[in-house]
Amino acid sequence: MMLNLSAFDNEENFGEEDVVRFMRNRSAEDWSALLAQTEIVQFKQGDLVLQQGEIDRALYIVLTGELEVVLFSTEGEDRRLSRLAAGCIFGEQSFLDGKPRSATVRAVTNGEMRMLPWSAFERLSDSNPHLALGILFDIGCVLSERLRRMNQFIV
Repeated sequence: MMLNLSAFDNEENFGEEDVVRFMRNRSAEDWSALLAQTEIVQFKQGDLVLQQGEIDRALYIVLTGELEVVLFSTEGEDRRLSRLAAGCIFGEQSFLDGKPRSATVRAVTNGEMRMLPWSAFERLSDSNPHLALGILFDIGCVLSERLRRMNQFIV
């Protein structure tokens, strides 16, 4: 599959909520090495792609379509936290720590993403440690930006 890398550099794909792009300005070779370790996942509007509380140690990269991150309360009400478009990642917390998912991700439109299981990342890390380090740094930047955004909800 030929990936349109412009989605990962194009400011038009991102609203105020999604300002950090994963692997921005990386080479086609880096993307090829990463995508070789991933699985294609297609989603349809309304699908629950991830569910709060489930255990799944994988990172997801949105290629096309739009998703929303939703937090469900104990009363069953949902609160939309953010939207995700092409170029965004999600699932980074559980990917790193192996703990249950902290939110639900629901498809707003049809689309496609790539899933990077932790075991595949370990293989990538063995064969291409420089790229793996870059991926971890990018995930850290995404986490930092999302934490800053969540802090705005608190104050």
